[in-house]
Amino acid sequence: MNDATLAADPWSAAPFDASTAQAVQHLVQQLSAPQRLWLSGYLAGSASAAATQLESTAIGVDPRGPAVTILYGSQSGNCEGLAKQIGESFAKRGVPHIALDMLDCRKSHLQDARRLLVIVSTHGEGDPPDRAAALHELLHSRKAPSLKHLKYSVLALGDSSYERFCETGRQFDKRLAELGAQQFQARVDCDVDYEHSARQWMDSVVEDIVREHDGPAVVHRVVSERTLAAVSTAYTRKNPFLAPLLLNQRLTAGDVTRDVRHIELSLEGSGIHYEPGDALGIVARNASESVEALLAALPYTPDTSVSHESTERPLRDALAHCDIGRVTRAFIEKYLERLTDASSSASGAFLPVNADDQVTQLVELVRQHPPKDLHATDFVQLLRPLAPRLYSIASSPRATPDEVHLTVALVQFELNGRLHYGVASKQLADLQGDDAVAPVYLHRNPNFRLPADSKAPVIMIGPGTGVAPFRAFVAEREAVGATGRNWLFFGGRHFRADFLYQTEWLDYRKRGALHRIELAFSRDQADKLYVQHRMREHGRELYAWLQEGAHLYVCGDAQQMANDVQQTLLHILQEHGGHSPERAAEELLELQRARRYQRDVY
Repeated sequence: MNDATLAADPWSAAPFDASTAQAVQHLVQQLSAPQRLWLSGYLAGSASAAATQLESTAIGVDPRGPAVTILYGSQSGNCEGLAKQIGESFAKRGVPHIALDMLDCRKSHLQDARRLLVIVSTHGEGDPPDRAAALHELLHSRKAPSLKHLKYSVLALGDSSYERFCETGRQFDKRLAELGAQQFQARVDCDVDYEHSARQWMDSVVEDIVREHDGPAVVHRVVSERTLAAVSTAYTRKNPFLAPLLLNQRLTAGDVTRDVRHIELSLEGSGIHYEPGDALGIVARNASESVEALLAALPYTPDTSVSHESTERPLRDALAHCDIGRVTRAFIEKYLERLTDASSSASGAFLPVNADDQVTQLVELVRQHPPKDLHATDFVQLLRPLAPRLYSIASSPRATPDEVHLTVALVQFELNGRLHYGVASKQLADLQGDDAVAPVYLHRNPNFRLPADSKAPVIMIGPGTGVAPFRAFVAEREAVGATGRNWLFFGGRHFRADFLYQTEWLDYRKRGALHRIELAFSRDQADKLYVQHRMREHGRELYAWLQEGAHLYVCGDAQQMANDVQQTLLHILQEHGGHSPERAAEELLELQRARRYQRDVY
């Protein structure tokens, strides 16, 4: 059959019999143009969801159903990684199991489960991760199922620098118990350095379940080609690759206070293979001036030997890898409790009025209350390890092989009359010279991926440095010859100073790799203008793209921008789709489950 025949009779190639093909053709001919658009978008989303489900789910097959259901709610991928690890442990021991992204979890999964393992992180100030929000809402609604048949345990990931440490894990734990489930292992709360605590919880849970399991079962794992293609690397946060600096270029105008850098690093010889959407972890190290300022306030010599992370090292070296910046309410109270000469009211000068207030820097607390009665090791062990920082990768490995690019805003803030900097952003901004290197490792982000279908349209919303992954997306789509259209919404404060990668975007427009770009610069007119305002202006076209199967991505600030964008999407679905508020919310959730609405927010 030649191409002309196919074009004249597309149904002749349908993957079903002639009578079914004729019935489908008859149905399609009765649909209006908007209805056909909706159907094409629905089918594209369904195909994408099915493909992604194969990538993310490990299934244990047993005629009685899985003995263990593993639910993970991940914002940056850590919980997903832990879910896969514990799934592998069950597979080796012959225990049937299923691992589910919380976004894919339905009420029936909970009703069918016997043993439930919940692995979930907390995002921002106590919020569930994006992909856990729907399940969190279900469990806390009147539609929540009775779970009296269920035994469960929770592993919670968080950051103790936030007041609501591991809040989402605590809420899941409490709510499961309220619904009748029985806790068979106590919840474990993990800080940013979570590996050891998580491993202890996983080992204990596996042993408990294996003892109860009454016989071996064959466990089948479904793995997509995309998963097999992902190359693992020996480089981790504990053993980073020292990536040589190739370029450190300021993107913002020199006469404005906002300093944004374009950083290029070499990955040659590292074996690190990334995909657009992934992040690069930077192993942060405190600036020497910050360490020296703290040492000057401490009653120890810089070379005092201390035990830190199971090794003996000089105090100066240990402090370089500890969190010595802003202190929290919990730390202040714990620190002052250890000092014999600190009065019970000493914390009054440092404690915030409420949990959201900034307090002070560690060096200021130490100057007021030096740890004279503490051994240097005891002081160091009060400090949290300095967490690595994750930066969205701004390059395509196909467009620029053996390189990785970052878009880094130098964090600067004034506290108590002194200027302070973000640890990792200052570390990167200060890179210069032929021998400059950055300690890095790959952090995969499987929940922020381009569509497998290169013909699918893509809508990208990323103001400020949130545009970084979209630079990677467009470069990748051009490099592989994707024919799907690309539409970018970008915003900043001033057109003249903050239009990041302006020349590149204009070149992409000329070459046809970027089909549309909408700009919103908030301070260039009397009334502030943001990306969500541009979305409303072009709501009809945006809705049409979604009906044609477009994938929509959001990257950037989680506290305000991402929420404003989501509310605008709901408004567009109501205004141009004719949906009620409830139906618009359901459709947005359907887009999310189909992996056609993805967010990378922080």
